[in-house]
Amino acid sequence: MAIEFSEANPNWWNSLKDALPFNAFENQPEELLGGLLIRQSVAGWFGAGYLAAMPIEDGFSLILLTLQPKESVAVTYPVNAAGNTFFISLFSTEKPTQLLPNAVKAVDCESEPESGVYLAENTGPPSRTFQPGVTTTHCVLSFSTHWFSGNISDEALLTKLRAKVGPGGITRPLSALYRTYLAQIENDIKHELLGALRLKADAYSLLTTALSTLLQEPTRAIATDEINKADLTVVVEIEKRITADLTGRPPTTADLSQEFGISKSKLKLIFHHVFGKGIFEYYQSHRMEKARELILSRTMTVSQAGRYVGYSNLSNFTLSFKKQFGYLPSSVHEAPAGA
Repeated sequence: MAIEFSEANPNWWNSLKDALPFNAFENQPEELLGGLLIRQSVAGWFGAGYLAAMPIEDGFSLILLTLQPKESVAVTYPVNAAGNTFFISLFSTEKPTQLLPNAVKAVDCESEPESGVYLAENTGPPSRTFQPGVTTTHCVLSFSTHWFSGNISDEALLTKLRAKVGPGGITRPLSALYRTYLAQIENDIKHELLGALRLKADAYSLLTTALSTLLQEPTRAIATDEINKADLTVVVEIEKRITADLTGRPPTTADLSQEFGISKSKLKLIFHHVFGKGIFEYYQSHRMEKARELILSRTMTVSQAGRYVGYSNLSNFTLSFKKQFGYLPSSVHEAPAGA
């Protein structure tokens, strides 16, 4: 094939296919986006979906798997034996409103998260069980430490990243911003026109967001008696609640505390721990990301995007946008990839 994988994942594509049942994919992969991306469809007997991969640059690459199997299948993801590679993985699981007659009656996800962001070094993501009637999307960014060192001048950041990740990796809930990135990446793969350029831009933005969130998290870990599974579930639902409507200010902490039955102090502590920002700061960041997406995709003009995310004053929107991204909304198309 014409396409070459980067040094970060020369064997990961084949290793992932080998982790699935024999002949789970069609015989030959397709070359798309001018030969820059390869995609291989899931065989009809096994289910629906595809596996796609694209080297973003030497040492940095993207893999996307979307799968809805006809029968339950457990997958143990491959481990990168070569070392010196980081993986950022996003899982998104969509349950159907009505399961097929032959499908399982319920999906048991007690033993694993339905969705989330996972980051680890020199390893694969956790094992997953793909259920019939359920569509799971898994996006992987892999980057070598050589690539990281060449693009991040501060060596202390690499040391800090390794200290944060640790030997076992870390997992965070899938936020609204990450859900947006997943949708954009899937859309980029399907569109030939500017798809490769937009896919690279989204990969850089996703990587920047994931690393920034991780590195900006407070060093103090929340004690085990300060958070439990119920608290985490509540905070994830609150995050979905405040990002469902981007046209005004989000509910106050007091309102959310009363609505979801969690104390204000615990809500503030756990939300910041999980999402790396305070509630309003997180909401504001997501508003600007949504506006940027609308302008970048040429879905809306600058003024239309500003109004869409709740700004009646264009000057205020411009100031907020520049505060977050470092450039004016009118300069989105001239901004460097990942900016």
